Amino acid sequence: MRALTRLLPATLAVAALFVAPPARAQLLNQLQSAAPSVSVPSAGGALGALGGGGVPSVGSASPGNLAGVLQYCIQNNDVSGGSASSVQSQLMSKLGGQASSDPGYGAGQGGTLQTGPGGGYSLGGTGIKQEVTRKVCNMVLQRAQSML
Repeated sequence: MRALTRLLPATLAVAALFVAPPARAQLLNQLQSAAPSVSVPSAGGALGALGGGGVPSVGSASPGNLAGVLQYCIQNNDVSGGSASSVQSQLMSKLGGQASSDPGYGAGQGGTLQTGPGGGYSLGGTGIKQEVTRKVCNMVLQRAQSML
């Protein structure tokens, strides 16, 4: 009986991975409040990304930020396809000389996708975070291509 009691929190955490995204977020919040000293990623973090619901939106990023993020992704080999450099160059040309002085461009080069007023998603990391970064980089490439 005591062994079952010790396994319950771990079992709940694993079960959270297999729950639909809205229910997963609620379950993760409940786990966080039940054990505040334990770090539980939010539904928008790495665990949320497992279900496809944790990837940040690139739709609200400025063209300058997208150009900077694309540069970051190219430098860190996080974007697939050989056309990324070409798309990045074309986007920079379309933006004129303004992009490099845009604060969003600088943030993007530093690995931050600006997701809206006061919001940002930091790229990089290892494990699941690296997989999410690659997915975001490919989404940024697609968004940049659509702007050309």
